[in-house]
Amino acid sequence: MKNFATRIGQEVPLKYKVISFFCLAVLAIIGTWQVLQYYLFSGAYFWFVLLTAGLVLLVYLAPIGLCVSPFIKFNSNGKNRLRKFYCNFVGSYTLMWAIILLVDKNIKIYSDESGISYRNGNLPLKMLGGIGLLIVGLYGLVSISAKYSNSYQKIK
Repeated sequence: MKNFATRIGQEVPLKYKVISFFCLAVLAIIGTWQVLQYYLFSGAYFWFVLLTAGLVLLVYLAPIGLCVSPFIKFNSNGKNRLRKFYCNFVGSYTLMWAIILLVDKNIKIYSDESGISYRNGNLPLKMLGGIGLLIVGLYGLVSISAKYSNSYQKIK
């Protein structure tokens, strides 16, 4: 297991980081668009964003923040609290949205707060968004935890 973390968390050249960034960005944008379409623009959820002055919008846009995971480095000095909080925040919300998109089979997109008028969405596109977010979340989970594990070995 130690060799696996060393291989995954090792430093890679910049061109591989950029390629993985763009692949993660495409998957995260597809998934985030489905999340916004089904859960933010649908019904009364948009009022939560307005009434909290946009703070709840961070929850909806968290999967895009995980695209920078190839560029995150953990130092051996132990001052990684902000990075750990950031990784935990965006990683947990990315996996949460992925599970919600994959489990929820309802394709109704409501256009008002009362739930009367709606239009039907596209279930395969919703599943594709959920799978994309799942890939992004698992990539972030594995790569960031391996980098953290490698930096912890340097502390000892």
